Amino acid sequence: MGPCMKCGTWCEAVMYELSACFEKLSFFPDTLPVADVGDYLWMEEFCSCDCRAAARPSVLAKHDIPVRYPGSGPVETCARCGAPVDMTAWHLAVYQIDMRIVSDVVLQPTNGTLLAVLCRRCCPAEAGAEVEPAVAAPKEAFTQDV
Repeated sequence: MGPCMKCGTWCEAVMYELSACFEKLSFFPDTLPVADVGDYLWMEEFCSCDCRAAARPSVLAKHDIPVRYPGSGPVETCARCGAPVDMTAWHLAVYQIDMRIVSDVVLQPTNGTLLAVLCRRCCPAEAGAEVEPAVAAPKEAFTQDV
C-alpha cells in the first residue's frame, strides 16, 4: 500500500498501522459492540511489528496521546485527562491494527488493539480545523463548546 514510515520498506502483504479515527459504538445484547467509523485524523503505516513498536512511542508523543488500553464498555476513560468518554457518542479512538493487503484498494483487519480514547475537551485542535469527517456528526461533536 505504501512505504513504511519508519524504515521506508514497501508494505506488501501485511500493513501494521497506528491510527486515530472518529467513532461511536452501538451496544447490543450478547454481541460485541459495533463501531460506526468516521474519518481518520491521522494514520501511520509500517512494514513490520518491529518498525511499528519502535516508532509507536514517538508517534503517540507527537500527538500527545498516552496509551491507556481502554475497555469496550459504554463509558471509558479519556487517556489525557481521565474524564469519562461516552463511547456511544462520537469520540477519537487510537488503534494499533494489523491489516492484510488484499488489493490496492482493499485491506482486511486481522488484529487490532484500542490504545486510547479522547474526550471532546482533549481532542486535538486540528480535528476541528483540518478534518472533514465522512459523517457530519464527528466534526460538530468536536467543535461544540463543552
